[in-house]
Amino acid sequence: MNDETEIPLPGGNRTVVHRVGETVRRTTGDHSAAVHVLLNHLERRGFQYAPRFLGVDDKGREILTYRHGIVGNYPIPADIRTIEALESATRILRRLHDLTVGLRLPDGHAIHLPDGIEPEVICHWDAAPYNIVFEGSTAVALIDFDEAGPGRRIDDLAYFAYRFAPLCSDDNFFDGGWTPDTDRCDREYFRRVRCRRPIASTTG
Repeated sequence: MNDETEIPLPGGNRTVVHRVGETVRRTTGDHSAAVHVLLNHLERRGFQYAPRFLGVDDKGREILTYRHGIVGNYPIPADIRTIEALESATRILRRLHDLTVGLRLPDGHAIHLPDGIEPEVICHWDAAPYNIVFEGSTAVALIDFDEAGPGRRIDDLAYFAYRFAPLCSDDNFFDGGWTPDTDRCDREYFRRVRCRRPIASTTG
């Protein structure tokens, strides 16, 4: 692939996304400055599971590092509909939360938390298979931080369970690739989503 060839990438509900060589180019918006502060903070803290912000190109688009792997777009591949995938993704989400305690983002970040509720961390607010990169059944990166903003850990975990357990409507259930014999209330699976099983800390 020519390093300057632009390849459209799926997703990007809020922005237009292209791959150029080993980078990703995304249109910017009012939220972008806050996202860049967050990504730079995570890089400084050694969080290896997010794209790195590299700057802005001559078209005014942000430049991010490209993460190789398979994104869990619908229908979700069978390797990603597993306990192993869920646990590895949960570790990344927990690490994100641990590293953003007390972090304040500049104006422009997405706002989801109702007034009067004290935030605990910076939440991704869209932590779902379609925003996670996998190698086989192992999550290796969390992407698309456009909706990131202050929140509580449970806010991310609730949406994560909705998309990953899956605790969703029948339409999303079947669109996601889940089969009729899947037990959406599988106790072991849901127990792990709720993080009751101790999760070993990682260095990234």
